[in-house]
Amino acid sequence: QRLLEIKEHMGDLPGTVESQESEVASLEVENQQKQVRLSEIEKSIRHHEAEIDDFTTKLEKYKEQLFLVKSNKEYDAISQEIDHMRTTISESESIQIAFEEEKSEWEENIKLNTNKIASITESLTSNRSELDAAMAETTHEQEELEFNRKTLNKDIDPSYLNQYEILFNARNVGMVSII
Repeated sequence: QRLLEIKEHMGDLPGTVESQESEVASLEVENQQKQVRLSEIEKSIRHHEAEIDDFTTKLEKYKEQLFLVKSNKEYDAISQEIDHMRTTISESESIQIAFEEEKSEWEENIKLNTNKIASITESLTSNRSELDAAMAETTHEQEELEFNRKTLNKDIDPSYLNQYEILFNARNVGMVSII
């Protein structure tokens, strides 16, 4: 009976602490995965920035060549290359903007998770200290009662103990006729 009182005294703190710990762990893993994706996005952004710079340089060179052409064929070819470079630059800029938006979303998600982790950790610290205090009050008594229970259980017929355990697990109350 006293063992049940001790468990009731702790309440749902052990379960709460365990669920908060697992939630913090899963959020941290999620943040790590998001950081990896964020690194990939930043790498892609740098790649497209370099690509845009490279294409812009080529575009300027083609524009300079326009003034040096001697035939209509050369002019048409360079004009076509200039149009192609402008299209490519535009596409790269669009991709870069999409990556920037995605990066912003990931950073916001990471920030939200970090705030959630901080909040849960604060609550977890409080719950742990409550649980530790509750356990400190009863640990010695609980160990003593468990030891006495095991000692007494040795003297009881196992079939009665099995009946008691079945009833106890089903109804949280166990009664068995010992006579």
